[in-house]
Amino acid sequence: MAKRYTTLMLASRLQREIDQLFHEIGHAAEALEAASWQPAIDVFESEASVCVLVELPGVAAADLELSVEGNLLTVRGRKHPPQTHPPRARFQCVETGHGGFERQLRIEAPVNSHQAHAELRDGLLTVVLPRVPDRRRESRPLPIHEG
Repeated sequence: MAKRYTTLMLASRLQREIDQLFHEIGHAAEALEAASWQPAIDVFESEASVCVLVELPGVAAADLELSVEGNLLTVRGRKHPPQTHPPRARFQCVETGHGGFERQLRIEAPVNSHQAHAELRDGLLTVVLPRVPDRRRESRPLPIHEG
């Protein structure tokens, strides 16, 4: 009788550990799914500026942070999950992404970050970076001083 009792205890313990494992795997999968969301970005340039378009449906301006350091534009923020479903709803399909994100873009053209501006309208972030003349390829004589 003692052997049967021990076997049932071990089986019960194993079942609890398996349940805990699946619970932790579920949370890890949710975290990975949320962390893997990245907004779509388009970049184009004209003679006057470089323009970056970022698709951010459902993201508020208060949840965004933009910075330009040298030629690196950083867009960072958080998209909150929609709250339109009833509590304890059972989903049949979920394709929308949410969670924190960060995108960094190297801007190849020289730009004036002090005159850059951004606007968020209807889920589309538009960042305009005015170009400055590229003087890197200009050639000019360099005087040599004797010392």
